[in-house]
Amino acid sequence: MKINTNLETSLMINKILSCDVQSIKTKYLMKDWNDFNFIEFLAQSAGIHARYLMNFDKHAFLLSIKELQYPHYDFESNIVVITFARVVEIVANAILYEVTTIINQQTTKSMIYIGLINEGLYNKSNILMHKRFKCLSI
Repeated sequence: MKINTNLETSLMINKILSCDVQSIKTKYLMKDWNDFNFIEFLAQSAGIHARYLMNFDKHAFLLSIKELQYPHYDFESNIVVITFARVVEIVANAILYEVTTIINQQTTKSMIYIGLINEGLYNKSNILMHKRFKCLSI
């Protein structure tokens, strides 16, 4: 089975607007609305923050969705999505995030768990993600 997301790249975040140890604020221009891409963007926003917290030494992935609030939409193409992911709790190898999204002046809140696994202290994936993070933060 082949899944096509119609994305040009696997990284959906266009810009990191702010980032500190408690939260990250990101921006994405969604060309075509898709519920799966909405979930992926939530996961990527929180996931890149989790990697930042772990100094990019761990791989982050969507572990589970505790609460998910979809926006009520009849959006056209080229939708700007702003996401604010805030750390709620850190437990063992997972971080619970409250993720707020703003789309066309509509706000939604979701709760997701990001899982963390060791990736090694020095590998190509960590270096590339750290470079992407720096570029998106400019």
